[in-house]
Amino acid sequence: MDADLNHDWLKDSLTMIMTMRSDDAKHWDAKKLAELAKSFSLGALGFSAGGITAFYPTKLKFHALSPSLGGRDLVAETIDTLHANGIRAIGRIDPSLGSPDELASHPDRFARTAKGETIQLHDYYLTCPTGDHYRKFIIEVVEEMVKNYAFDGMWANAAQFSPWGTARCYCENCKSQFTAETGYPFPEENWEDRAWKEYNEWRYQKIVSWNKLVHETIKRIRPGCAWLPLSQVIESWDHIRKGGWDADLTSAHADGTVLEAQRRYCNLWWPGMESRYAHSLNPNRGAGITISYFYPWWRFTHAPVSENKVWAAQIIANGARPWLHLTGFFSEYFDHRGIEPMQELFKKFKERPDVYVGTKSAAEVALVYSRNSLDYEGGANPDQNYLDCFRGAYNALMQGNIPFNLISDKSINVGSLSKYKAVVMPNYSCISNAAAQQIEEYINAGGTVIASYRAGFCDEWGEERSEPLMAKWLSLQYTGLTYLNLKAAYAAINKPDHEMLKNFTGTDVIPLAGNVCVFKEKQQTEKSLLNLIPPVEAFPNSGMSVPEFNVADDENVIVPLLFSQNIGRGKLVYFPWEPDRIGFNFGLRDPMTLIINAVMSAQKSPDLIIVDTQGLVDVSVMAGLNSLVVHLVNFNSSGGGIRSNHRRAVEDTIPITNTSINLRIPDNIICESVEAVAAGNKLPFEQVWNRVTFSLPILEEFESILVKFKS
Repeated sequence: MDADLNHDWLKDSLTMIMTMRSDDAKHWDAKKLAELAKSFSLGALGFSAGGITAFYPTKLKFHALSPSLGGRDLVAETIDTLHANGIRAIGRIDPSLGSPDELASHPDRFARTAKGETIQLHDYYLTCPTGDHYRKFIIEVVEEMVKNYAFDGMWANAAQFSPWGTARCYCENCKSQFTAETGYPFPEENWEDRAWKEYNEWRYQKIVSWNKLVHETIKRIRPGCAWLPLSQVIESWDHIRKGGWDADLTSAHADGTVLEAQRRYCNLWWPGMESRYAHSLNPNRGAGITISYFYPWWRFTHAPVSENKVWAAQIIANGARPWLHLTGFFSEYFDHRGIEPMQELFKKFKERPDVYVGTKSAAEVALVYSRNSLDYEGGANPDQNYLDCFRGAYNALMQGNIPFNLISDKSINVGSLSKYKAVVMPNYSCISNAAAQQIEEYINAGGTVIASYRAGFCDEWGEERSEPLMAKWLSLQYTGLTYLNLKAAYAAINKPDHEMLKNFTGTDVIPLAGNVCVFKEKQQTEKSLLNLIPPVEAFPNSGMSVPEFNVADDENVIVPLLFSQNIGRGKLVYFPWEPDRIGFNFGLRDPMTLIINAVMSAQKSPDLIIVDTQGLVDVSVMAGLNSLVVHLVNFNSSGGGIRSNHRRAVEDTIPITNTSINLRIPDNIICESVEAVAAGNKLPFEQVWNRVTFSLPILEEFESILVKFKS
């Protein structure tokens, strides 16, 4: 196939990743692989090529051949067959393990425990990204592969510190390099210690430097081959942090973004989260998000069809491409029940490039994710200390049917926020001075910021500021007091007619728990919108009370819970507590409604789309050529399967009837048609000025609605 130096194929190719076992050469049939790829309407197929096991006649010492290779060159056979069928070839390498022979010859290349012992997995041993297995041997593997084979792309699995659930590395390379490069002694884990924070950042940079080395190697030899390092964001913080994965940092040394969304983590909406992140990272570059056919930890069984549809739909709805991960398809034992439905789904995606290719987000709201806050505010308990706040805000925006982009705080620079009418910053505690300046300028220029809990308390290293940014910007005084782990407390609604407190008719209170920072207005003018009612409990932190004495009283405590102030031409809304985390942890709508109200109260109304539906539906709006595409992903499910430590498997999605949609289109544009693409029918619509209204009779797992304009 012709080399694509811009790698534009990543923007439209549906992809499958076939992971081969070391002895799968005896089952490998390139023709059948191509037939399988075509049955899924694929534009690209990824397959195991080298690293741990070579599926080609390698000349490199320590690069073990597949035991049943038998002199064949399966990489050449596969690439030639795929290309003959118009399918691009992606080679998979894995640098995480080395052979016993390599260990015997080069013990310094391998990871070590705190006791100095090697780490064995199966018959191989864990390698370290600081050593020459990564930086010499794997580079030689890459050179050999791209010199000899016309790969269109190459991606790396498990290229990280501490893969496969292993502990941190204590090898001599790690110790000596860290001290030489930072001046700090090799630390033990302590999130209050600057040396540990430096070590944490050092791991990220080591993975970046390896990716840079691979990228430069590929570009020197075969520029048309895309380097696609695998990573993860947000949910899998245990992999990200220990592994040294920061997609923002590695992005500069990659030709596309590939993020893994395995089902090891609890949230069904993780692939949509990663898709939003990847799309915002670089809207002009292709991005792939893995969708596993199987359920961990059973790689030969299918995930429920309904769940896989929801999984794939939210990926493509937010500007990325689904990469279906298939393992063991040619095995003696395999669960085929989900194959045909996924083939039909991918065929639908392939047949409608006008809907699913080349669109860009039209969202007017952004949600900020901060890896530094995850690490340095999160500390030893990042779920409770940071991530649950972020998850709650994400859920609140879904609950409000608000289209939004997910942006990294590293992308906050001159003018980057200007396209948004509102920016949500859940517990964004670790804000750099540069980002703080951009946020302040954004507000003054007319933007609206919604922040919660300890937003702006620290710099990017988690070091406490002398004055929290919220106090500075809102002319508040932080008392230095934070109530921790409240239970059975309330927020008293003092001004029920205020725009921030609409939709609370019939109640005087909102449930509150968790942590509250105590701020005072330097010049208090009137009663606050929300005020703390201390926990109603028999003894502190019990959350329990005797019914006869269950009395709510806020007369002796004045703790405002909501600050809203116009600043310049914009607005800042601050909740000095955790409505996002509490809403997420307890499944409560009231705290999330506060966040929705705050977003919708923006100085410039983010009214791109108004959706009237039932339950939890994720809404995105993508701009195409002379069109807008409205994507609806239905998260209402009947559950099923077993109750695990994660969640229930989604065997069935509950259909939603009669969803009403009111969409704003560009001024002076006439709507030509409205089409429900998944259902395959046209919808009647009405247009008044620049707003188009229509109704969707039924929403199954997802729907993509093409709103086409007259030329």
